[in-house]
Amino acid sequence: MFNFKTEIYYYQATVIGYMFLVSIIILSYLLRLFELPYDEDPHRDSNSFDDYGTAIYLTIITFTTVGYGDFHAHTVFG
Repeated sequence: MFNFKTEIYYYQATVIGYMFLVSIIILSYLLRLFELPYDEDPHRDSNSFDDYGTAIYLTIITFTTVGYGDFHAHTVFG
């Protein structure tokens, strides 16, 4: 824990950037994981998460609170 606090103190921008990238990767994977069963249902008419890039795009847009609305999650966990 001391090492983490020291890294944040001396390299603030680098640590925050890495934390942002790691959280984007993890949360995009979880979003794709939870939305996949919804997208595979043929009776649903929605924007689909065809690839991992769409999940990354949605996660970044949500993090930066822009929220364009062109893609949105359909499940409770998404």
